[in-house]
Amino acid sequence: MFSRFTRALVITCFILNLIACTNPASPTTEPSPLGEAPAISPSPNISAPIENTTEPTLPPAAESPSAHWYWAANAENLVFAVDQDGEVREIGNLPVYQKEFDAFPVDAERAVLFTDEGAQLHAHMLTLDGIQPIELPYLPVTDDFARFSWSVPAVYGKYLVLAYTTIPGSAGDAGTQADSGPLVLIDLETLTGEIVDEHVNKDAYTDAFREIRSWAHLSEDGRYLRYLNGDKNSMSLRELDLSTGTAHTIYTGVRPQKTSSILGSLPGDLWIFRNDQTLVNIHGDQTQVPVETAAYQPLRDGKAMTYSYECEDRCEIKVISPFNDMEELKFTIPWSTAVTLHNPLMNILTEDQSLVFTAEPLNRFVNAPSIVNDYPSFPQSDSPVFRLTLDGKARLIGFYAGETSSDTVPASTDGRYLFLKSVDESSYFVYDTREDRSIADIPIDPTMESYFGGATHFRENGFIIKITASTPDGTYRDSYLTYSLQTEETFHWESDTEVFDYFQDILPDGTIIGELADMDTSANRLIRYDPRTHKSKTLLENAWGLITPR
Repeated sequence: MFSRFTRALVITCFILNLIACTNPASPTTEPSPLGEAPAISPSPNISAPIENTTEPTLPPAAESPSAHWYWAANAENLVFAVDQDGEVREIGNLPVYQKEFDAFPVDAERAVLFTDEGAQLHAHMLTLDGIQPIELPYLPVTDDFARFSWSVPAVYGKYLVLAYTTIPGSAGDAGTQADSGPLVLIDLETLTGEIVDEHVNKDAYTDAFREIRSWAHLSEDGRYLRYLNGDKNSMSLRELDLSTGTAHTIYTGVRPQKTSSILGSLPGDLWIFRNDQTLVNIHGDQTQVPVETAAYQPLRDGKAMTYSYECEDRCEIKVISPFNDMEELKFTIPWSTAVTLHNPLMNILTEDQSLVFTAEPLNRFVNAPSIVNDYPSFPQSDSPVFRLTLDGKARLIGFYAGETSSDTVPASTDGRYLFLKSVDESSYFVYDTREDRSIADIPIDPTMESYFGGATHFRENGFIIKITASTPDGTYRDSYLTYSLQTEETFHWESDTEVFDYFQDILPDGTIIGELADMDTSANRLIRYDPRTHKSKTLLENAWGLITPR
């Protein structure tokens, strides 16, 4: 969520010119959805700037994706809805002028816009017919903790859930107390909202500042939202049923404990309250565990990992099902488990019963595990990611690097795709945990000073990834990677003079909805871009998107 001034600062940081390459295994032979263009060379070193086609030939209606509307505003505060084919509808004026605002999609034809005016949070429904106010309870916005923390962890049926921070967290020897604030349930039919809980805890672990999946634990069908509510003196596990709009308490901690002492699985179906030495599931079933000698980390489907705090090399990891009779699974990792970090997005038990485990980086240990000697240059600060199998074998897949996760953890919610750095540090790649292979990659240019600012957008139709490199002469170059789940095509290109400020969506045909920055006017234009041919169609001039992609 950014003001126009903040967006302008972001734009001036990166200057880009598109250089494209396609996957050699998928040569461009089909016509672009945005018009005919000659095939491009697969070489990553051939410059190919974006070509704007104001009147492209789009596919026949039967082949075009169903209408999806995107939301934008211009300098006159007019709000527009625009679809992927370029139909534009003016729907009204921004409720406030040059204030903080952020919109969140509800479905293909609606979004909710949040604004900050008079030190109070307001909401409006955006539809193709106009802008309607939503009646909210008093929600104070008195500082930047509140102003820059708006998030929507769930949309289901007629409800949308809003959360934001009013109390900043704190860290100490006894652990981390996360940021906290109200959870608000908005009825999209009556256009009213109510506070469900006052002190919902955010993430105590992840540095990625827009990552909500690590504290807002959503069931796989999207119906149930599980979260922690309270403070260190009294913390409760709560569940909100988004089919009925009702919430209830599953478990309340017996002893005082900060947020970092409580771990949940990604869908929130299993939790450990370490100070209580208790594992609890969503039905309220409980079992005691010896947390003094072993760590417990919840996985999906009611399973948990457990391992010794005292092992420094070639450690055993067990996967257990504490509330059913599934036989435990045993793995061996050529690393230390003396220090571990809970990351439910990066630890995955796969369909073939392999365990993808993200370990702590080398610089967290006094004694290096022996596997380090097998590599000429082992990164100090990147987390090694291993694939462990039941026959006791282990393979180093790659590294979870800090530069890959500025906004969110670089993992798809279903656990299938991870964005990692390769073992030889020659590329960044997307790892398919189900197929056990790389499906797309971005080469690392050894002449660059550093890489940073990685942003991953996993969507229904594929993914879009951006990462930035700093050059020796003090400029910047952005690398982009897209993959279409429907066509199984991957495209990589680089730029250093024109800016894709944001990506909004990837469509089934592999084309992209994004915002291209105009450095001359300090305004963006929404475009539909085809990475096969580098042709684009301008959907809306001199406008910026109201939705910040997550």
